[in-house]
Amino acid sequence: MKHLTYILLITSIFFLTNSCKKTLDISIDESEKKLVVNSILNPDSLIRVNVTKSMGALEQDADIQFINDAKIKLYKDNNFVEDLIFQENGYYISTIYPEEGKTYKIEIEQSDLGTASSELTILQPVPISQINSNFKYEITEYVDEWGAYSDTSISATVVFEINDPANQDNYYAISAYTYYTNYYWDEETYEETDSIIGIWKNNLWISPSTVDYQYSNEIRIGEDYIYAFYKETGDGKTFSYTFDIYNLMKDQKVYFNLYSLDKNIFLYGKSYSEQIDASYTPFAQPVNVFTNIENGYGIFGSYSIYTDSLTVQ
Repeated sequence: MKHLTYILLITSIFFLTNSCKKTLDISIDESEKKLVVNSILNPDSLIRVNVTKSMGALEQDADIQFINDAKIKLYKDNNFVEDLIFQENGYYISTIYPEEGKTYKIEIEQSDLGTASSELTILQPVPISQINSNFKYEITEYVDEWGAYSDTSISATVVFEINDPANQDNYYAISAYTYYTNYYWDEETYEETDSIIGIWKNNLWISPSTVDYQYSNEIRIGEDYIYAFYKETGDGKTFSYTFDIYNLMKDQKVYFNLYSLDKNIFLYGKSYSEQIDASYTPFAQPVNVFTNIENGYGIFGSYSIYTDSLTVQ
């Protein structure tokens, strides 16, 4: 009897639980779709613009919709220059290189998403007046079945002297890199020949020692990660920026890029990095990525580069 009572109890709970189920239709408010415009200008490259359609909260990267039927007009100092030429996957290209000190404006129009626009001025590159370096050598000795040998690790503390423009907030970034050359290997003599297989660019990790600036963090431009920092309104004087670099080799030539960033790129890179960081913390405040596209989303920014180098001594 007890066994039968137990079965009846379980059966009652099953039907009661299932009878309480209800399908809920959740309505997520989707914002109005707009043009998403991304373009970074520098004097060494043709003007290139990418246009996509904004996505909803539940859409993934695979759902990106390229806008291939937009009309993009380019202006320089308020004078019409040309219509950009469509390439593929939402990319449009101009036939000109942007000039330092000039102001450029793009106007994007698409039949379903309306119009969007943005404007910027190409900055003059800020020179590095002097590079000071202090190389450090760390020798590690090993012993194995083949005998004793040593390995030398070289790092450097580098100090840039930068001529900070007066009467404006200045945004900078620094990158360091070397080039590696691979030569053909002669299998008979077991020696490298003069025949070059390929040349590769190798970005070096930067660890800033100067910390008295308002913001300092890595941001991405193209395929390169660069270390950006912000300096308040300059007084026209030279200031120092110190950082460390690692994994160097004797007699190696190290190249440095000092980027002069416009405010748009700096704020976009800063907010994007903060959004990524916040995504890993469930209780973090959400971060909106900076945009300077009127009636749209995205970034229209610019930078100029001053390049210098030193040889590892």
